[in-house]
Amino acid sequence: KHENQLQMSAMDPVFLEIESQAKDSMEKFLIASEKSDAGNIINQLKKEKIYPFSTTKSASEVDQKTQAVYDAIIVKLNQTKPAIFKTKYRKYIVETLKLIIEKEPEHFAKILKELIGLTPEETEDFAKLLDRTPLSSVIKTSQTLISRLDFIQSLKNMVYGNLSETIKERSQLHKVIEKETWVFGEQYNLMTSDKSFNTTIKAIRKNIKNFCGDCKIEGGQRISDLFLTQKTFTGKEPHALIVELKRPNVSIGKDETQQIKDYYDIIKKRSEFTNWRVSLFLISSKIDENIFQGEISDHHTGEMNYSKTNPTKKLYIKRWGDIIDSNELGLEELRKSLDMNLGPEDGSKYLKENYGNLGLDIKGNGCN
Repeated sequence: KHENQLQMSAMDPVFLEIESQAKDSMEKFLIASEKSDAGNIINQLKKEKIYPFSTTKSASEVDQKTQAVYDAIIVKLNQTKPAIFKTKYRKYIVETLKLIIEKEPEHFAKILKELIGLTPEETEDFAKLLDRTPLSSVIKTSQTLISRLDFIQSLKNMVYGNLSETIKERSQLHKVIEKETWVFGEQYNLMTSDKSFNTTIKAIRKNIKNFCGDCKIEGGQRISDLFLTQKTFTGKEPHALIVELKRPNVSIGKDETQQIKDYYDIIKKRSEFTNWRVSLFLISSKIDENIFQGEISDHHTGEMNYSKTNPTKKLYIKRWGDIIDSNELGLEELRKSLDMNLGPEDGSKYLKENYGNLGLDIKGNGCN
């Protein structure tokens, strides 16, 4: 100061080092202070027995990561809006926050703004808090992964286990699969379920004025189980997947094979599908040996001889085991990375919670 050097501090490496150390000390202090505040508010919630997480060391890795995000948000919220933890509704608030973080982490900031009236600046702080960490995406991915692994267990039970002899094709198996079409590929959206080809084709062409208003399509009254369309086109080529489901204890034989051939012939003849790539799946748990040896040209993919020479329209006979294997292989690495261990009982629970209204006779956990 006496030598009038302060105004030149930006050019002096000694001053720059002092400034850097001062900023570093300040950041460490703030972090320590924040941790101290975290302990205070989190401990307070635990003391009141309204902290919504288990405090045992046996919590899963996903729960631990969710809890880390939750604690950071509670601390931030306590700094910004401490009054909300002093109201008689604080138990409801802390439980609601946990639910939002688990189910809608990417929308957390927006939801908070609606719930407690954060200012735009405060909302941005919360958004940054979640953007800075991959934990929110990990949580969201984990929830999806858990649901899908649970469903694969459910599917095993439905098509090979205790439910396979009693499950009904149209009113139960069909109703479950139409909600879980991801098992056939992420690229598909369900367009129609249990509708005739007349209805499906009209839906495809609904934006063309006066197209086939009441016209009758040859074979169009036939009803396919699931008609899925690809979310994005490969080049300029739309892609459809038609799935015909059979009750698990029905072995695919001559009659079932003829049915999918009929569907194939309808699609092949219709000019509306000339520029479409169409795959048709016939699925059950078992395939007659004569059909397996005589009708299938590629035992790896299940492609049928009937469509072998057609480059854009393909027929496949598949077992549920093929569908299960392809999905389990894809999910296994994610399961390992998140250290998840799920058993058959998780599949039974999933069925009860999501499809209990279908009257499924859910008694056992495992496969026969």
